[in-house]
Amino acid sequence: MADLVADAMALFSLARMGFWLYDERRSHPFSLAAQHGVGDEVIEWVSSLRSDDEAAGLVAIRTGEVVTLRDTLVHNLADPVRDIYRRNGIRSVCFAPIIFRGEPLGLLVLYHDRVHQWTAEETAIARGFADQMATAVSNARLNHSVRSLAARLEAVQELAVRLNGTRDLDEIARVLVEGTESLIVTDSIRLYRVDHDAGTCEILGFKGSFGGTTSPDPASLRVRIGEGVTGWVAANNQSVLLGDAEADPRAIKRFLNVGPESLLAVPISPLCREDCAGLCPVCGGNRNQVPCTCAARGEPAATKRSRRADSRHAPRRPHRAADSSPGGARGGVGRPARSRER
Repeated sequence: MADLVADAMALFSLARMGFWLYDERRSHPFSLAAQHGVGDEVIEWVSSLRSDDEAAGLVAIRTGEVVTLRDTLVHNLADPVRDIYRRNGIRSVCFAPIIFRGEPLGLLVLYHDRVHQWTAEETAIARGFADQMATAVSNARLNHSVRSLAARLEAVQELAVRLNGTRDLDEIARVLVEGTESLIVTDSIRLYRVDHDAGTCEILGFKGSFGGTTSPDPASLRVRIGEGVTGWVAANNQSVLLGDAEADPRAIKRFLNVGPESLLAVPISPLCREDCAGLCPVCGGNRNQVPCTCAARGEPAATKRSRRADSRHAPRRPHRAADSSPGGARGGVGRPARSRER
């Protein structure tokens, strides 16, 4: 990537250039990946753009076409944008969208400090650079995704092994909170036990802060079954994923945080039936449908690591052992970053 930036600088005789990553899921989709000579004011302005703005770079992203500004002082631009270009000595700009298989990944921006008529050959070359960057970005993302998936699969396997060797309810809660923390980036995690006799969801495990403390009173986190997002999940045995929890009518006001927040609430259901064989913690196969021979092939490395780390763990048992705890069925909640339990 550094070589491409250097080549572009030399080929176009540029004073400045910027390479921005684009994520349409974010309210401010641009994040700076690399730059040369671009002033802080320009960087802050681009970083503040929203996906529905009419900036030339966003037009390039939406259309998939290279967009050029011959002279920023005479082009039809909003006055604040023209002023930013003037203060930073930028007179001409070329925006080349970085797109891979129809998905916008970023934006290559070439700046001249003088008026410049961008030729068809130059825009074609800019497109070529952008396409090379698209391939490089896609390969980097794929590599990261593969490594992340491998790490998560290993963490899931470790979690299954630890749960299969645990019967104590408090220990189960601790293992689930630690396992969730290793799999999902969160601000806080709450694990609830659903008490159907009392009609409430009682806090069982907690990580994060609530009401300005990391050790809140369990009673302050209690919700009734059917109340709020947590109570709704417990009552309906269905997962809920919210991008803006505050906008959900089920949200409980006392749990709301200032600003946007996301929330994921997932039920932990009891066994579907008493004779359920569960899932294999090694291969993930459904033992009710497919005979599993993992145990016959020997103990997995994850089991050995887990036993070395905690000598209290018992040998692996069928998956239903993790669900056979006192107090009724358990309900669990894990949330993505910037979230609060409802």
